[in-house]
Amino acid sequence: MEILALAEAAQLDVETVAGPDQGFIHNGKWPLLFLLFGLIVSFVFVRINTRLIRKQVSWWPGNIESGDVHVHHVVIGFILMTIVGILEFALQPDGWTQRILALLFGMGLGVSLDEFALIFHLEDVYWKDQGRKSIDAVVIVMAFILMLLVGLVPLGISEEFNETPRWALVGTIVAHSIFVLITLLKGKIWWGLLGIFIPVLAWIAAFRLARPGSPWAHWFYKKRPKKLARAKRRAERYDRTLGRLQDRIWDLIGGKPGRPQPKARGLTLEEVVPDDDRSRQDALPLELGHEAGAEQGSGASD
Repeated sequence: MEILALAEAAQLDVETVAGPDQGFIHNGKWPLLFLLFGLIVSFVFVRINTRLIRKQVSWWPGNIESGDVHVHHVVIGFILMTIVGILEFALQPDGWTQRILALLFGMGLGVSLDEFALIFHLEDVYWKDQGRKSIDAVVIVMAFILMLLVGLVPLGISEEFNETPRWALVGTIVAHSIFVLITLLKGKIWWGLLGIFIPVLAWIAAFRLARPGSPWAHWFYKKRPKKLARAKRRAERYDRTLGRLQDRIWDLIGGKPGRPQPKARGLTLEEVVPDDDRSRQDALPLELGHEAGAEQGSGASD
């Protein structure tokens, strides 16, 4: 009886502090957690799959072929997200049905984002340097979901604004959004992403130099060569330090880009051999994009 009384008291204390609907289970975040789990699991599986194909492991099924057409796994991801999205709107489920749909949607999202670079470049760059953009996309989406899970509110808008005049609320959202947009246009993806939830970071980044390959630099630095030169020097410093560190981490996660080799053992894929002498390409770093030009190699998909 004493144990039960202590448990009830502890539960009462929790509800007194957090409120009955403020816990992790009760505030509608379970579907988001299932979505994140599905994304991570599918991304890890796909990367294991592509690495085994790259190594030409004899017992692994290999690529999906339809006649002479290689079916990229992004197609499977799109099909899965389409089906789940339609079911979500048609059924409008809750409880475990909603969580299972979120899990499946996350799996489709992870499979699709793994070939984000292919969609971005409209070219099979899976094992090229540009293929690191797929890792960037997955990490950015995961970070976005995690920030929502821990309770960060986009653009700093919270319940404290309930009594704020509508014009002030709209003005705050518009101002924050402008700073976030400028930050993204300057090629600072991570600053922009974090700035959605912590606006002061977007304010700071919006006043800093743009990445030399960003849309902002293309629009505003063409007639300002000194500023463009400063931006290039700053980008080069970043690429030599944090940029290279990020590339090593990304290669550890997704595999190292390499050069194509002739087909072997009659398999319908290109074996890609890592090349330690390759220079860095324009994968998206913590600030976005490496502008250093590099020799590009072609590679296999999945």
